[in-house]
Amino acid sequence: NPNFAKPDFDDSGWQGIDPTLTIPEIYGIEKNTSIWLRINLETTKSTEFTAAIKQSVASEIYLNGRILKSYGKIDSLGIKTVAYMPVDNYLILKLDSSKNTLAVRIFFQKGLRYKRFTSLTYPLFSMQLFDENNTSKQLYARDYIWEGFNIGFPFILFLVYFTIFIFYTPNKSALWFSLWGFFSSCS
Repeated sequence: NPNFAKPDFDDSGWQGIDPTLTIPEIYGIEKNTSIWLRINLETTKSTEFTAAIKQSVASEIYLNGRILKSYGKIDSLGIKTVAYMPVDNYLILKLDSSKNTLAVRIFFQKGLRYKRFTSLTYPLFSMQLFDENNTSKQLYARDYIWEGFNIGFPFILFLVYFTIFIFYTPNKSALWFSLWGFFSSCS
C-alpha cells in the first residue's frame, strides 16, 4: 500500500519491533511479502543529515511520502529480488522544521538464508544519522570490514596450518592450530 509512506497515515495499530534485533532474532517476521517500517522525526529547524545504512535486504526509503533511495534489485513478485548491503554509500536526509516521517519498504531475497553465521549478522534495517561536523562515518563503515576480518583471518590460518599438517603429519601442533582457526571462523 503506497499510503504507508505518507506522513498522515495512521500506524498506531502496527506492531512495534526492536530495531537493535537482527533478522534471525525478530520473531514472526514474514519473509514472503514486503514489510513496512515507519518512524516519525520531529525537528525544530530545517536540518540536513547524512545517513549510513546497514541492511540485509532490498529496500525503498521514503521521506514524507517521497521516495529518496532504493537499494537492491526489487521485483514486485518477489522472485527476482536481490538484497544489497550499502557499505560506504551515504544518503542525504533533508528534514524540514516540522514532523517528518521516514518509511522503509523491505523486500527479502528468496533463497537467502537469514541465519546467524559466526560473527556475521543480518540487520533488517538500521540507519545512523550524522550531521556535517560528525566524522564517525568512517568508523561506521569499518564495522563491516572488521566482521569480515574476524571470519577470514582465522579461516586463512586454518587453511595454512591444515596444509602443513597434511604434508608433515608428525607435526601435531599444526593440526591443533588448524582446528582453532576453523572453529574461530565458525563461532
